[in-house]
Amino acid sequence: MRVPLEPHHVEAITAMDRVWMEQAYAKGAGGKPTSPLTAAAFDAFMR
Repeated sequence: MRVPLEPHHVEAITAMDRVWMEQAYAKGAGGKPTSPLTAAAFDAFMR
C-alpha cells in the first residue's frame, strides 16, 4: 500500500539531501556548491 508523504516529511527529506550533497561535494570538489541543488543536478551527480 502506498502512503503519500506529508509536506513536513518532504521538507525534512529535502533538507537531509541538501546537507548530504553539500558534504559530498565539499569532499570531492573542494568547496560548497555555488548554485542551488536541483533534481537534475542530483541525478547527474549520482550517475
